[in-house]
Amino acid sequence: MMIVHARTEQVPYDEVQRFEQIATSPGTPYRDFPVEYAPLELAFVLAIGGSGLAATATRLIVVALASDLATAAIIARIWGSRARLSYLALGMPLFLVMYIRFDAVTVLLATASLALLRRGRDRGAPLQHAGGTLRIGRIAGWARPVLGALTASLIAATWRRARDRPLPEGRAALTAVATLLVLSPLFSVQYVLWLIPWAAIAGTQADGRRSERVTFAIALLTGTLWFIYGYGQATHLYVLLIKILLVARDGLCVALAADWLLGASPSRAGGLEEPVTNLAG
Repeated sequence: MMIVHARTEQVPYDEVQRFEQIATSPGTPYRDFPVEYAPLELAFVLAIGGSGLAATATRLIVVALASDLATAAIIARIWGSRARLSYLALGMPLFLVMYIRFDAVTVLLATASLALLRRGRDRGAPLQHAGGTLRIGRIAGWARPVLGALTASLIAATWRRARDRPLPEGRAALTAVATLLVLSPLFSVQYVLWLIPWAAIAGTQADGRRSERVTFAIALLTGTLWFIYGYGQATHLYVLLIKILLVARDGLCVALAADWLLGASPSRAGGLEEPVTNLAG
């Protein structure tokens, strides 16, 4: 369906337009014209772009879909079938976003990295960054280092709390990503995709079910936001509605992080969480 929309140019695919612009611009990227993507992303852009908007959109959708399915397969292999079903369900409100962005690939790489660490009984949660944003307002220059220091401190606190938990790649990883999104100067709609795999994994344990539901609400708000942003009219009511949705989405992300950071520790809560079913053997 999305490929048909892309070929008839009925959907505002701003990322596709940017890919095509970069791929067809004369000169050397970074040197002759600015590029907001990292080198690996740029290589992907140059590989799929340059043949027209419809062809670029089709290739991007196919790659994003394949990445999404591969992520689901990895989650099923390492964290079980319930986590896979949760991942697919949580992503449903975002399907108009995830298949026209590069972020599905970064989510796959992050999930695969953590899966390898999980198999080696290590801990960690790679965090990926990408360009593009729906911005309302600006951040003061002095606030950037303050936000950076606060983000680093809260993520460190998250992983300190995760040391005694059996599944750090669940709620701990979800909290770390939510913290990064809340305190980042940019919070594009597609960044919500980064929450989905960790929420799905968190949902395999009893104390992660609430985080799973909150993440679904965030995805639903974001999907609504994307639809309104793509098809709405630039009126005062339109701007007000977008601001309300953004505040609600960000508020839920704050609640998601605070629930872990301010919640009872395992010792005070009556022991560790239920063990996860690991299909990796």
